[in-house]
Amino acid sequence: MRMNHLNSILIEGVLREDAVFYKGGEGEERGAFGITSTRYYQEGNDLKKRVGNFSIRFSAPHMVEAARGRAMKGRGIRAVGRLETDGADTWVEAEHVEYRSEYNEKGGKKSSINKQK
Repeated sequence: MRMNHLNSILIEGVLREDAVFYKGGEGEERGAFGITSTRYYQEGNDLKKRVGNFSIRFSAPHMVEAARGRAMKGRGIRAVGRLETDGADTWVEAEHVEYRSEYNEKGGKKSSINKQK
């Protein structure tokens, strides 16, 4: 019997743009968006900032539908999924996305999270 290696990721960030929707190779509807994830850390007396930009893709029908009304630029999200690659690109294939209930163009403010599995 073969076992899968652990490949899990949880990431939070702010949507860089509205979600885009497209047809997959077998005609299924898929969605994708990019997020910016910021991490602050202390180095000596200085506060440093590290910013990462990541692509998130999803294909479950209920996730595509939820993204249509919620995945807009500036909204905070939390995604759970796994890393995928096709050799040229690497992205997070989301299995679960949560959207913050309030947001603004500067990246939202802390608020409750709306779960969408």
